[in-house]
Amino acid sequence: MQLNRIVNSKLSWCVLIMILIGYARISNAFVERKYALREVINECTNIVFGTLTSVDRKKQRAIVKVEEDVKGKSNFGKIKINVAVGQHRGNLTSPEKFMKALRVGNPVIIFYKYHAGAIDALGHTSGTWFQTRTQVGNNPNAWWTFTHIEIYMHRTFKGSTEDFQQLLLMTLKPFEYAKLGDVKVLAFTKRRANNEFSALSSFRKIAGKNVVYKSTQVLKPSDLNKADILWIGYRSVSQIRSGKYLFDNETESRIKEFARRGGIVILSGQDSDPKRPCEVGFLPEPIKGVEGKVGNGIQFVQKDNLFTTPERIQADLIRVDDAWAGASKHYSVLAKTFEGKIAIAKLNYGAGTYIITAMQNGRPAHLKANAPLMKNLMYQAISLMH
Repeated sequence: MQLNRIVNSKLSWCVLIMILIGYARISNAFVERKYALREVINECTNIVFGTLTSVDRKKQRAIVKVEEDVKGKSNFGKIKINVAVGQHRGNLTSPEKFMKALRVGNPVIIFYKYHAGAIDALGHTSGTWFQTRTQVGNNPNAWWTFTHIEIYMHRTFKGSTEDFQQLLLMTLKPFEYAKLGDVKVLAFTKRRANNEFSALSSFRKIAGKNVVYKSTQVLKPSDLNKADILWIGYRSVSQIRSGKYLFDNETESRIKEFARRGGIVILSGQDSDPKRPCEVGFLPEPIKGVEGKVGNGIQFVQKDNLFTTPERIQADLIRVDDAWAGASKHYSVLAKTFEGKIAIAKLNYGAGTYIITAMQNGRPAHLKANAPLMKNLMYQAISLMH
């Protein structure tokens, strides 16, 4: 089955797992709350692929051979699941019902979070979602406890485990699965930019190009070398509480070299205070991050297709926060805030380009307001690629 068909027809991107968010334990209730797949991937410590190698129908037990670490490094060669202790809830879930879904040789996906010595997990096999856990997660020989079948998870993915595995690989290793001619976007996203990444990565076809996205919290040379566009996420250059700048000299040099060689760098939004302006060592020309007034509205100061293609931007709807000032003459200022601070500027550098903005993309409502501008930023970035 073609991966694009899997994405379009079988996955609802705005629906996924409750149990791996934060450090809360799995409840005995069915998962009803909706989460984005990317949020779950970010929060779980491990995702493993395996195969059922043993199904004991008399004792109601199963053993999964772990074959691939898709996220994180698992210490398990096998995962043993005690199905017999699971819940009985009429026709909805029971050990007997779950055992019918288990077949030797069938693939299994396990999402899990290791915390405080325990593991909470969600699995998928033969089109069936289920929950399992162990209190002794540091013991590779422990039996995991099956709790129940998840009856609502088909809203997230309905299909074979093989197709789901392919979808996860495409999501977690997008550059490896990109086709010739696809535009590759590397997004440096800290926690505050998770929602922004979900919105950004929804733009999968721009200017006639297929666009693939990879989210990272570490700018590795191997990823930058494959990328065409680097998106530095909303308030991702500094820590949330301390405001500590996150780029060392080596990372700054990598970003500048990426642009010099023809890469496009987009800075979504930054965080500045009067006594602690955003550091800008990753930019090759002087400019200063300044605290701005939170609100809607920018003023266009130059005509630019950024504001017309493919979407016509309504200037009074764009949500902004901390902005920019003191830019060198090499920047081209495209828009300002109503306070007269720089909201959007462009800088050509070597064979590439920087585009910096003052967008506030912290909440869903802000993202909805700024989505047309985000789409246009991507369109312009693709048109600037060499």
